[in-house]
Amino acid sequence: MVEADISVAEPAVLDFSELNSTLDAFLKRFQEFVHSAVAENDNRHAKAARLRDEHEERMRKLEQEREASKAAQKELWETVASERNDDARLRASVQALYAQSASLVQRTAELQSEVSELRARVQSRKRQREDQAARLRLQIKRNAPEREQLEQLTGCHVEPAEDGVLTFVFTLLSESSPKRAVSVSVDVSQTRYAVTAHDTIPAPRIQALVRTLNQTGDFYTFIIGVRKAACEALGT
Repeated sequence: MVEADISVAEPAVLDFSELNSTLDAFLKRFQEFVHSAVAENDNRHAKAARLRDEHEERMRKLEQEREASKAAQKELWETVASERNDDARLRASVQALYAQSASLVQRTAELQSEVSELRARVQSRKRQREDQAARLRLQIKRNAPEREQLEQLTGCHVEPAEDGVLTFVFTLLSESSPKRAVSVSVDVSQTRYAVTAHDTIPAPRIQALVRTLNQTGDFYTFIIGVRKAACEALGT
């Protein structure tokens, strides 16, 4: 009988050292990846937060600028409206001034016309008075004989003076004092008669006689009135 050479094999031992090393390296890299990813994600979140804050800040500034622009626009519109109102009032004032100016120009023209007309009247009356005075002097000169006789009978004689003034001297006013004289000087060169000097006769009586003379133009009645007033003043 042949004996077989049978050997019993030893069980194999598994070596996990490389696997563990590989797993450790993988886990390390994975943790590094996770940390890196978390850090990157945190960075992105931080950056996004910064961007959001910057955006919100920009939005706040834009809102402030918008509000400031609205306020400035409102103020501008109010200023424009005020200036328009001021312009309207100014235009109304200018139109009123133009109307007043036109009215004043018209009134000035009317006044000038009235003044010219009045001057013409005054000059006409003055010429009439001068002509009347000249005719009176001429008449006195022509009637010298009759005047002398009249003076002898009535005691009234005329003394021409300068600047159109005639002086009337009255005598024979009193039987006791026939030479007692009362004189009245009358300016006949103006548009209205005026007594420039007088004596004995009260001033109110002379003024009343002059008013009547200027109203009627009757010089003869004025002379008679003056003589009568002189007689009354002397008590004759």
